Amino acid sequence: METEWSNSLQMNDRLPPYVIDYSFSNETNSGVDPASEIIIEFDNPERFQDGSAFTPETIATLCSLYYVNELGIPDGEPILFDATGDIDGATEINSIIINPTDSLTEQSQVLVIIAGNVIVDSNSNIMSEEKDTTFTVADVTAPKIKAYSRAPNNEYVLLTFSEDIWSETGQSGNIDATDFVITLNSDDENSNTSEATIEQVADTLDNTVDIYGIDAVRLFLDFYPTPSGAESITISPDSNAI
Repeated sequence: METEWSNSLQMNDRLPPYVIDYSFSNETNSGVDPASEIIIEFDNPERFQDGSAFTPETIATLCSLYYVNELGIPDGEPILFDATGDIDGATEINSIIINPTDSLTEQSQVLVIIAGNVIVDSNSNIMSEEKDTTFTVADVTAPKIKAYSRAPNNEYVLLTFSEDIWSETGQSGNIDATDFVITLNSDDENSNTSEATIEQVADTLDNTVDIYGIDAVRLFLDFYPTPSGAESITISPDSNAI
């Protein structure tokens, strides 16, 4: 049979909407900055299935944030946020910018959820499945010495930090004597000591190996000659060492 006619028929779009990217306004090597915005981008312009306009209030029915525990299970109440982007009462959007009301907790895991059965694309295809992603909040606060004490015989100084410490970034590296700087003040005329050094670093049980991921260390000191009691010392972490 001879072909009498032929034509090209355009197929209808039956693909459901999907999220093409989760991104952040500020990231570090260790995770997302606690004050970062969360940017959610869709494949095509999307709208609410019920025809509602996109406002911060309606977006709260579509998007939610939670801290999660070690098992990835939401822990506690939803994280409050403001929503910005191309909304302001729009009926269709390509992206949403989520700005948490308060800075996120450092070193935590945060779950972003996009609810299913809420949005459709311009061809009324519904995103029936819930979409989600999890990210790590970066540790951007440097550790601080929050307490210190000295052994009565001047043998060591105990330093307690605001959080667990390592010698290098990425939670790696043993703490050792080179991570600290000691300065001797022997200006008093009754001073006897002319040299002060940090000989060794230990944990609070005097272990001298695997000194990392802990929040307190003992710095064992050596003085020459013996202190008279008129001297003083200043101990601080070396620059970019802790």
